[in-house]
Amino acid sequence: MSDPNPPEHSPPWGEVYKRLTLYAFRRLERIGMACPVLAQDLASEAIRRHLDPGYADWDREAYPALLLWLGSVVNGMVRNHMRKQAYQRERLSQHAHHVARDHAPPAALQLESREEMRQLLDILRERIVHDPLLIDVVEAWLEGVDQPAEIALALGCPVQDIYNANRRLRRHAESLRAVFEEITTAR
Repeated sequence: MSDPNPPEHSPPWGEVYKRLTLYAFRRLERIGMACPVLAQDLASEAIRRHLDPGYADWDREAYPALLLWLGSVVNGMVRNHMRKQAYQRERLSQHAHHVARDHAPPAALQLESREEMRQLLDILRERIVHDPLLIDVVEAWLEGVDQPAEIALALGCPVQDIYNANRRLRRHAESLRAVFEEITTAR
């Protein structure tokens, strides 16, 4: 395969990259996913695919200008990105539905008063008082941060430490179930 742009006819790649990035950003903006970093990634990938002999060659008859060809490559990547995002959202919503259905506590496990909730939180605090990381993780959960990577970033520690803390907290939660059973049967 011959080089589609011999050195004497090589386009100004800096200008091509700028225009392609702007095009990708506008395309993403139209679908509500405006992200400059993603636009730069798409432009870079389109140029890389053009220069990589393993990808489809530039069809000069259908796209007489290089920028048109690279724009069509960006369009395809944007469509693929949209499909991937939609698929992930669908899978996450299905997963959340299944988790909610499969792990919904039975009626007997519902807390009926703030007093019961306060008692369980006090017991948990007593159990984790000597582990500052567990306390920080629980506080992050209460603030609405539940992703281990986000918690690790906020606390400035490795993600693996957060996974280990989550595992320890799960063990505490399991042991609290027995306490909860005692509280509910004592009513």
